Amino acid sequence: MTYIRHLFILALLVSLLDQVLGEKASAYAAKAPAPEGSSRLASNWRGQMLAILNQERAKHGKSPVIMDYRLNAAAQRHSDYQFSSGMMTHDDPAGTLGARASVAGIEWRGVAENVAHDQQSVGEVMTAWIHSPMHLSNMLGDYNIVGFGEHSLYWTQMFAKT
Repeated sequence: MTYIRHLFILALLVSLLDQVLGEKASAYAAKAPAPEGSSRLASNWRGQMLAILNQERAKHGKSPVIMDYRLNAAAQRHSDYQFSSGMMTHDDPAGTLGARASVAGIEWRGVAENVAHDQQSVGEVMTAWIHSPMHLSNMLGDYNIVGFGEHSLYWTQMFAKT
């Protein structure tokens, strides 16, 4: 088996495990009221997004990307900002995309970002991005790390090449 095929199988296994564990966590979380401004996404939504992203990259002969906690935090801050401003945007008072990645501690050689609003699930937002040539180009770009954010259906993907 090729390296990419091994990684694809590993991503699928992780996704399946996340789904099994995530269903139990989601059932527990559904019993408690959601705090203001939070979503009811499964706790494993980032793992689901990563699996779909790397599956799409594999279809196009691209190497998988690795989720980075620093980019997750930066993407989450951007989704939070979009929610608080009430608009989907790449602009942010915290600076340009590159500045936001640098503040997160990423020594990057390239960055890209996808944003979306109102898609109800990971599958829905990923399908929208995959069917958009510009967003798909970012997803298939020469990046090795990625981070994801979501706040009340304001979605952010941040990509970086280190």
